[in-house]
Amino acid sequence: MSKFYQELDKAGGFDYELYQLPTLSWRTFRGPPVDTSKPYLAFVGAAQTFGRFAMNPFPTELGRRLDLPVLNLGVGGSGPRHFMNRAYLDLMNGAEAVVLQVLSGRSASNSQFDNSKSGGHAGYRTSDGSALRSEELFRQLAASSSQKEIETITEETRADYTNVFVNLLQEISAPKILFWLSSRRSAYEDDYSDLPYSLFQAVPQLVNERMTKEIAAFSDEYVECIST
Repeated sequence: MSKFYQELDKAGGFDYELYQLPTLSWRTFRGPPVDTSKPYLAFVGAAQTFGRFAMNPFPTELGRRLDLPVLNLGVGGSGPRHFMNRAYLDLMNGAEAVVLQVLSGRSASNSQFDNSKSGGHAGYRTSDGSALRSEELFRQLAASSSQKEIETITEETRADYTNVFVNLLQEISAPKILFWLSSRRSAYEDDYSDLPYSLFQAVPQLVNERMTKEIAAFSDEYVECIST
């Protein structure tokens, strides 16, 4: 996704200084590169952490204030399952501290959608293996299923997300800060009137107050930034 962002955004003057990490050579990350043999901060998240359309994303600004290099592990569209990988975990556990963005709840699996390969919002329909994104699934459910059935799938998705995120936090031995970054608060009422957007709401899509509290219990600190 980072290469996709760079290709689209270079016309606007954005240079994301993309580079590869030796242990994650199949993916590119936002620079500047970091010497992980020396003290650093790690930031885990999606496009907001990556800093699309930002000359200096918030991880970079915070690193400057703390006078510490920043390892930006922001991956657009990612969910917690994407980071349940030994290479990622080693980088997180090697950091002085880890800031984990509350990731999108649409990037999780349920009985009709499997995102185990990507760990993001792209996956496969469990019934026939066809590729689709989670928002496509919910759009199709709106046309073919009852609200009760959609509510069941929603709760399955939320349960999978919460379980995987808790497992991720339990794998991190470094001090960890859970970071809510959104234009909304976590408390909201489910709305099934215009799927998927009325239900997903703003980033982090589908994540509500109950989920956030359950996940935050496994972090050392919890911080909110609510801004338009």
